[in-house]
Amino acid sequence: MASSLLPRFLLSRFFILLTCGLFVSACALSPQTVIVKPDLKVPSMPIGHNRAVSVDTRDLRRETTIGTLGGVYNSAYISTDANLERSVSQAAVTVLQSWDFAAVPSTLGNSDMTTFTLEIIDIDYQRPKTNVGGNVVVKCRIGVKISKDGATYSGEYLSQRSEQVAVIGTANGNKRMVNDTINQALNQVFLDSKLQRFMAR
Repeated sequence: MASSLLPRFLLSRFFILLTCGLFVSACALSPQTVIVKPDLKVPSMPIGHNRAVSVDTRDLRRETTIGTLGGVYNSAYISTDANLERSVSQAAVTVLQSWDFAAVPSTLGNSDMTTFTLEIIDIDYQRPKTNVGGNVVVKCRIGVKISKDGATYSGEYLSQRSEQVAVIGTANGNKRMVNDTINQALNQVFLDSKLQRFMAR
């Protein structure tokens, strides 16, 4: 009789320890800062003819926080790093240079150049509703405004990615998802055929 009760006792202890572990991990969550490093996959094309372009990125969000990881009082926030604007601008400069434009960051440009401005409108991180896994959703909305020879072009581009996680999103997993979502939105900008035709004029 005692031997049959022993496995049940051990199983009960296992579930108690598991529950306590999940609770403690949820309480002890630390804030995460995602370093954004765009890696764009855009074909090069000879449309710039060495014309000068000044590239700028503006973060229109009120704060760098994009969501919460949970924890006590939902106090463990996930945010983007302070170099987001610079990193996005550099990625855009690299693409435009591959299009044969003499593209430079806005700090090196002047008012006579074509201006290519990217706007970070929103980055949103939605965690699973429970601390034991679920669906992580990341959204990114980016705008573009171009002023060239008295003409203007503008557009907005939205990307979204979702992923099932067994537990709360890890730092590496969140970094990958956020960067992938931002990359997707930026790729949409440069793969837009209307934008390409406007820049080639």
